[in-house]
Amino acid sequence: MSRTPLPVENPPKSLTIEPYSKQNRQWPRSGPTILAQYDDDTIVVYVETSKLVAAHAVKKQHGFRRRFEPLRVYTSFIRSQAHFEWNSKFDSPEKLKEQQKILRIRQQQEEEQANRFKKKKKKQNRAKDNDDNDDNADKDDLNNYPQQRHTLAVRIRRSTFDQWIETASLEDSDDRLNAGDDFDDNGLYIGWRFVQSYMENWQPWWVGRYHNNVVYRWVNDTYPVLPLNGAAPHQRLARKSLELFLCRNAATVLTSPKTVLSVEDITPFVNEIRARLTNHKQGNVKDIWSPSERPYIPSADRILE
Repeated sequence: MSRTPLPVENPPKSLTIEPYSKQNRQWPRSGPTILAQYDDDTIVVYVETSKLVAAHAVKKQHGFRRRFEPLRVYTSFIRSQAHFEWNSKFDSPEKLKEQQKILRIRQQQEEEQANRFKKKKKKQNRAKDNDDNDDNADKDDLNNYPQQRHTLAVRIRRSTFDQWIETASLEDSDDRLNAGDDFDDNGLYIGWRFVQSYMENWQPWWVGRYHNNVVYRWVNDTYPVLPLNGAAPHQRLARKSLELFLCRNAATVLTSPKTVLSVEDITPFVNEIRARLTNHKQGNVKDIWSPSERPYIPSADRILE
């Protein structure tokens, strides 16, 4: 008996997937909706980063934050990829060099901390060898790290996510975000207004702009057809998807091993689905698979009111 072929060649190991068309028929047609893959204790969020940071995060199963920047996260896979442009964006070599330098410093700090622990333990038991030096991530050659952006599927505790929702503040309307859309009426991208504001002093650009650790906004969900960035009017759905912006302690918590239960680089899956989207001529989504998602109601559902 022949084996039933898998729907995709690179399925995520930590996620269940279903046909997008099947799921879309079951989801609400309009209004704010937190679509997510979750169980009784955990929920999955999606983060975009460089391959350099992604490799470090997968190895450590945490630590995918770049320096002190805020993090933009999504619970909806399709909506996240519209912003990430299905990993079709690239990092500059200069940015990767800076990230590699940061990772080296971080690695050195972790090794120093491990050495202090080993010295303390060695005093207690001198029979043990000093073999806790298994991390050589910073031998990385930038030539081995293509500049393509990567998507991480991060499984965290639901209690952490619910706490974000409970304390989140709505994005300031002064930013003129066109009712939460990333694009204006002419199809021009304006999402940068949400994450980028420059200041004249040397403080990080977001200091003074976001006084809360968690900021949220509702953005139009998108239909997974071309263009990849969801800019076309025919892609915009009446359903609103949640976008979270984590600053300060909230961003630190997201990258902590106490919060993160698993980290998977699902870029091979994203690349495969992007290739299917690119090959579609008539907007056919029958062979588009996405992580299984359903409406999520947080314990404090005030933002859905």
